[in-house]
Amino acid sequence: MPRRLPARALVVDHAYRLLLLHVTDGTSSWWEPPFLDTLRADTGLTARVGPCVWVRRRGRVVRSEERFHVAWLDDPNAPRAAVAERARVLGEWWWTLDELADSGERFDPPSLPSLAPAVVRGEYATDPVDVS
Repeated sequence: MPRRLPARALVVDHAYRLLLLHVTDGTSSWWEPPFLDTLRADTGLTARVGPCVWVRRRGRVVRSEERFHVAWLDDPNAPRAAVAERARVLGEWWWTLDELADSGERFDPPSLPSLAPAVVRGEYATDPVDVS
């Protein structure tokens, strides 16, 4: 069975906020962490990548195991690089833990608002939490 191993970045800044992208499929929209391999292209940011803290398994024919790594913003005062137009990305936002807890927005993974506080505080288990 073929396997894909995409990775996302749970980017935390100096103010303990989490960066999420507002994305669309043309019909609906939601907030999700950026992909690790396109973080700089999608946001203009660079970050130090840490351990995998979450994992999500999907698929029957093509098995996908998506990994979520904590990442820390290198320099909160660094100028942002110009970012090319991104068709599916509507915007970005640095979410505080209070905003995540009080939001009625859609998130992917859906458990992100309840699991993010531990990641932002640097409290993660030895083995990644399954968010499937």
